[in-house]
Amino acid sequence: MPIPITKKYTAEEYLKMELPERCELIGGEIFPGEAAEKYDPRTDKPVCLSAPSQTHQRISRELLYAITDYIRKNKGSCEVFAAPSDVKLDDSNIVQPDIFVTCSPEKLDGQFHNGAPDWIIEILSPSTLRRDFLKKLSLYKSFGVREYWIVDPTDSRVIVYWFENGAVTELYTFYDDIPVHIYENAPLPLTIRLADNL
Repeated sequence: MPIPITKKYTAEEYLKMELPERCELIGGEIFPGEAAEKYDPRTDKPVCLSAPSQTHQRISRELLYAITDYIRKNKGSCEVFAAPSDVKLDDSNIVQPDIFVTCSPEKLDGQFHNGAPDWIIEILSPSTLRRDFLKKLSLYKSFGVREYWIVDPTDSRVIVYWFENGAVTELYTFYDDIPVHIYENAPLPLTIRLADNL
């Protein structure tokens, strides 16, 4: 079925469609994941997705490992998930963050995380850069995500948005010890230094 670019979709309509693996619904609009944000002019369907780069995958792997290891060692109740995993914010927004952490098991229904996770990490790629900085930044803040990281592999930097503390923005390099704000009051806070394992 051709997908009109200008039409707005509900979550119910979106979930009934046969789409590439990592599409997202943002404000009722369908966006493909890692592939360029283009549509096949013959069908108006999103272009098939290419796999994330190896650098993207390395960063994702190391973050996932560091967070999972921290939660296990500290017997934490939060869980970490990696893409593709659906976060249903409401009836017009279903996203697949590269990584998210939830400390609310009641929001998990076996298929979706319903509502805002506590912490979201997006790893930039050329095709998702504008969406991660503009659409998703505003979306995550408005839905109550506590902490949002944008990891920029090209410039080896991490931009941290701490929404719970009046929308504080911090800039770090991969060589810095980056504090994780959702764990800053834990007996053993979590810091991540990406350069150590890349």
